[in-house]
Amino acid sequence: MSNGEWAIVLVTVIFVGIPLAFSACRYTKVRRSEQRQLRFENYHELIHRLTAGYPGEQPWVQCQVATAYELRNYREYREVSIRILENMQLNWKDKEHMQPVVKEISITLPLLKRDTSWERLKNGCSKYL
Repeated sequence: MSNGEWAIVLVTVIFVGIPLAFSACRYTKVRRSEQRQLRFENYHELIHRLTAGYPGEQPWVQCQVATAYELRNYREYREVSIRILENMQLNWKDKEHMQPVVKEISITLPLLKRDTSWERLKNGCSKYL
């Protein structure tokens, strides 16, 4: 190929590649934002389910056990989850029917409190990936 042909190929790649790269970056940014919003909504639904439940829902306590377990997957909300779970554990410790939930909370809390340097590094870097 001659220099002129290479120049045409280069210009074509630049004019096609730049908008394509921009579109890919924009799509990724929008998608990440949508995922964050969905996780935010899901987290708040879990907190509602744990703290208030749903009237008439059976078995409510087992749903709350599963919810306490599921909060382990929302590491980005770990600080507030710890406070909520500690408060719920304190409020429910003397209620016999809530003991399965209190037990699950006592298992979940140490897992949320564990925050190794690797986890902090991974979570800090994930927003850039």
